[in-house]
Amino acid sequence: MKQLDIREEYFNLKKEYDFSKGIRGRFYRPKKVPTTIRVDDNILLF
Repeated sequence: MKQLDIREEYFNLKKEYDFSKGIRGRFYRPKKVPTTIRVDDNILLF
């Protein structure tokens, strides 16, 4: 099994981040489309 290199320095967070230039919803792209299908009882029982 491969050993992971886990160091504490990778997980330290800054006390404050600057989000003033951030853009809300930039990477949001809905992938699903609502639709309706009609299925016979035989298909549901199968």
